Amino acid sequence: MTRLLFHLRLFRRMLYMHNRANVTYRGDFWLKILGLALRNVVGIVIVFALFSRVTVLAGWTRPEVMMLYALAIAPRGVLQLFCNGAWQLRNYIRRGQLDQFLTRPLSPVFQTLTLTMSIEGLGTLVVALLAFGSGYAEQGLGWGPAQWLYLLVAIAGGTLLAVSLDVGMHALVFWSRDAGQLQWFVEQTAEFAQYPLGLYHRTIQVALSTALPFAFVSFYPLAMLLGKPDGSVTLALLSPLVGVLFAFLMSRIWNAGLARYQSTGN
Repeated sequence: MTRLLFHLRLFRRMLYMHNRANVTYRGDFWLKILGLALRNVVGIVIVFALFSRVTVLAGWTRPEVMMLYALAIAPRGVLQLFCNGAWQLRNYIRRGQLDQFLTRPLSPVFQTLTLTMSIEGLGTLVVALLAFGSGYAEQGLGWGPAQWLYLLVAIAGGTLLAVSLDVGMHALVFWSRDAGQLQWFVEQTAEFAQYPLGLYHRTIQVALSTALPFAFVSFYPLAMLLGKPDGSVTLALLSPLVGVLFAFLMSRIWNAGLARYQSTGN
């Protein structure tokens, strides 16, 4: 417990330093946020384009899909904003920086994740908040404290899943320097969670509920909250635990890769 609190205090200080560095150049600061925000706005434009042709998509209305889209991109925004360093792991190894991590009295994975924090994630979170709020207001929903609490827990579980997969997939660089293609595939697969699960072939539905369970990030939680017939209350309640499970599995991959790591000097 003491070690966890120590890492949390250190994380807060690192976050403060990253934020100070980001706001030093205000032009770059706003351009970074705007750039990624516009990328996600394109996704919303696509949603509106789809619903200009149809009124319902796999049993979901446009406001519902807007909320689904928001839940799908929110974990990525949190990852980008607070712990975006896994994609730099290959460079850390090549430059010998990982050796420095291993000599410090800190978790190597903590150092890897938090050394890079991308302010662009703020743009993603703003778009997610606006999209979710718009869909919620348009439907005139009136959720109580229990629903909002579950939603926050589900988002936390989805974020843990996103971070875990990010670490696990990038940790494959310990075995192959060309593992980046697999991470690209995982990131592209995550975009399937932006739309109703019933829209896809049964094979894809199974994949999104097992091997790459991005359906637990957005679809299952929101389907239960909205009372959609194509959802599953059981799977929705399990959604936060999926993040915990994959955190354990990906930590095993990380530890196995770290165990076979040889210093740059070797």
